[in-house]
Amino acid sequence: MKLSSKSKYGLKACFVLADESGVIPLTRLALLTESTEPYLEQILMALRRGGIIKAVRGVSGGYALEKSASETTVGEILRVLEDGFEFIDCLSGRCNHKGKCPTKTIWHKLYASINDCLNGITLADMVKDYYGE
Repeated sequence: MKLSSKSKYGLKACFVLADESGVIPLTRLALLTESTEPYLEQILMALRRGGIIKAVRGVSGGYALEKSASETTVGEILRVLEDGFEFIDCLSGRCNHKGKCPTKTIWHKLYASINDCLNGITLADMVKDYYGE
């Protein structure tokens, strides 16, 4: 299983917003995430639609977290950027196997374990871990 670059840059952008707090301009976010502004802007639009961040207009505009860093989980962010984070059709109900599937239980357990882990990590936790606190 491999996550997309959207997740890599989106999670970095959310980390920056949590670390620096307040409103951060797109130019600065792109610099700190080592992304291009157009690509990052697409990612930020998805995060905005998903309720993770908000856009602030005006001279001092940019982006900020919608909720506090301690209320925003890595799981929420990745599910927005990875279309629900469903890595196999069995999880979404689009399984071609009609009837009893021998692997369905495994995929559901794996999905639940991954989500439990990611839902247990907040942006505030990421910032603390980064600085070794």
